[in-house]
Amino acid sequence: MRRKNAKHSPSPLVKLYLLIFGALVVYLIIKTLSGGLQHNAMSMLIDALLCGMGFLGWLIFFAQFTLPVKSSRDRFLSFERLVQYLLGGHGPAIFVDNGQVRVSRTERSKKNGKNPEVLKRGPGVVILDSASAAMIRTPVEFKRAVGPGVEFTQVNEYIGGTIDLHVQKVTIGPTGGKKVNDDLFKEDVETTNPGLFRSRLDSRGFTRDNIEIIPTLRVTFRLDTIPGRGGTAFGYDATAVKNAIIGRPVHSPETATTSDGSPAPRTQAHDSAEAQQEWRLLPAYLAVDIWREYAGKFTFSELFPFTYKEDNYLKLIQTMISDRLMERLTIQHDEHGNLMTAADGSGSPLQVESREFTILRSRGLRVLDVRFLNIRMPPTVESQLVERWKASWLLRANQESEAVEARRNLMIELGKQNGTREYAMRVTQKLGTQPLGRPWAGKDLAKLLVNGSLGACKRDSQVQKLTVDESRQLLALINWLEKSDDAGQPT
Repeated sequence: MRRKNAKHSPSPLVKLYLLIFGALVVYLIIKTLSGGLQHNAMSMLIDALLCGMGFLGWLIFFAQFTLPVKSSRDRFLSFERLVQYLLGGHGPAIFVDNGQVRVSRTERSKKNGKNPEVLKRGPGVVILDSASAAMIRTPVEFKRAVGPGVEFTQVNEYIGGTIDLHVQKVTIGPTGGKKVNDDLFKEDVETTNPGLFRSRLDSRGFTRDNIEIIPTLRVTFRLDTIPGRGGTAFGYDATAVKNAIIGRPVHSPETATTSDGSPAPRTQAHDSAEAQQEWRLLPAYLAVDIWREYAGKFTFSELFPFTYKEDNYLKLIQTMISDRLMERLTIQHDEHGNLMTAADGSGSPLQVESREFTILRSRGLRVLDVRFLNIRMPPTVESQLVERWKASWLLRANQESEAVEARRNLMIELGKQNGTREYAMRVTQKLGTQPLGRPWAGKDLAKLLVNGSLGACKRDSQVQKLTVDESRQLLALINWLEKSDDAGQPT
C-alpha cells in the first residue's frame, strides 16, 4: 500500500510549483486587503524584481554546491541544468557506480515507460565514481569517453556503454562440485541442464588422440591503463575506454524489446546491460581458443603421463596461454608441441607476434593472470587414468624422489659456490680500496686478508654466534702478525 501511494505522489518539482503558487496567492490577498492591487502596483513591481533577483542569486549560489564541479565552465553548466530542471526541459541525472548505471524512476522517458533502457533525451548530467568510466554517444555516433567526475550531456546524448575500472575476474567453464562432474557427461545433459551443457561447450578441448578435456579457466584482467592515471587510483585512459566499448559485439540481445514487444532498435539494444557485459568475456574466449589449439598438439598420455617426467605439458599450456595474452612476442610450437627454432640456424626459439595480445590491446584490455581452476574428463577416461596411476604409484614416487634429491644437491652446490664467492668479496673488500700498483709485503697482505675475514664474521649476527672460536683464532693471528712486525721477524 505504501508503494502504491509513493508511485502516485507528486514529484519534487510539482511540489515546488505548488508552494510558489500558494505563496503568490497569499501575497495577492495581503496586497488586496492593504488598499487594492492598483494602489500597490509600484510596490508589487519592486517586490517582484527583488524576489526575482533574490531567487536568481540563490539559484546561482546553490548551483555551485549541487555537483562536485571545479572549473568556471562546469559551474555555469551546473546552473544551466538547474534552471532547465525548474523549467521541465532537463535531461536525465545519472550516477554510474562501479560501472553500473543508477537512475531514478523519474528519469525514465514517459513515452517508452515499458522499456527500461530508454531515458530522457535532454541536457543532463552524468556523475561517475572513481571506479567507473563511460562512453557518451548519440543515436548515430559515439562522441567521447568520460572518466571519474562530472560530465554534462547535451540534447540527444546518452550513455553508450560503461566500464568498471576495478580488476576483473572472469571464469569460463563448468563450476561446482561432485554433482556437476556426475551430470556433465550424461547423454541427456543438453535437455536436462542446458546451462551446464553450454558451460561444457564453452571450454572443452580435444587432445591429439581425440579425448575430450574440459577445464575451468579464470582470467584476471583490467582496462589497459596504469593505476593512478586519469585522476583515479584505479587508472583511467580515454583511448582504452573508447576501444573497449566500441569493440563490443554488435548483436542485439533477445531481451531488448520495445513497448509493443517488437525487437528494439540499434540504439536501445546495443547499450543494454547484456551487451555491456560482452567486453568482459573477450579475454576468457581468447584463453579458451589458445587452450584448444595447444590441447590438440598433445596426446592424452602426454598431458597426463603415467610416470614422472620433467616436461609438464599442462604447465606449458598454461604458460603459453599467459604469454600469448600478455606478451607481444611469443615462442612458437609445431603441431606436435615441439619448440620451433628460428630459420637463421642460430638455434634460438622462433618468436612470432601474438594475435591475441594484439586483439586485446586494440580493445583496450590488459590480462594480468590466467589459471586452471579445475580439469574434467569423461568418467571412463578418468577411472582408467586413476587405475593406471595406482598401478604405477611406486615407480612415480621413486622417480619424483630422485628428481627432488637431484634438485636438492644442485641447490646445495649452488649455495656453496655463492657462499664462497660472497666470502671472497667480503674478505677482499678492504683490498679494493687501496691504490693500484702499490707494492705489498707478504705480512701486510696477510694482515689485510685476516682483518677482512674477521669483519665478515662480525658483520652478520647469526654468523658471529657460529664463529666464536674462529674469531678468537683470527684475533690471535692478527696479534701475532703485529708482534712479529714490531720485532722485525720475517713472516
